[in-house]
Amino acid sequence: MTLASVSAVLGGLAFTAAAALLSVVAGTKNPDILTRSAKITIGAAVVSSICFIISALMWSFMAADMYRAIPRESPFPVYVASKNWIASVIMIFGSYLFFMSLGSSGWIATRKLGVVTTVAAIVGGIAMTIMIFWFGDIN
Repeated sequence: MTLASVSAVLGGLAFTAAAALLSVVAGTKNPDILTRSAKITIGAAVVSSICFIISALMWSFMAADMYRAIPRESPFPVYVASKNWIASVIMIFGSYLFFMSLGSSGWIATRKLGVVTTVAAIVGGIAMTIMIFWFGDIN
């Protein structure tokens, strides 16, 4: 359930970032007001949000199904464990897209800020990859 909660919060954060950028265009008649980096940021944030929400729902449904259908003394259900990796992959993909949207967001303002946010996003992506292999059950 913890991963579902984290995924839901990150999905809401990514969607809020995309909505804030889209609100800039809503008040104008010019659809070309968004720069290429803003379009990349919005696209990555929206797809990231969708991935987070899907993985949150998958984990929530698996947890609800596990507690509803399986007696407490039974071992962890194999069918839930076999589907858990799908939700994990979707969340990881959403996390990389979230880092991509953060990295491209700085380019909307200035080149210097773009470099800083891109470097921060790359460092975050590398740190996440190390954590996946270190703490994950990938062998």
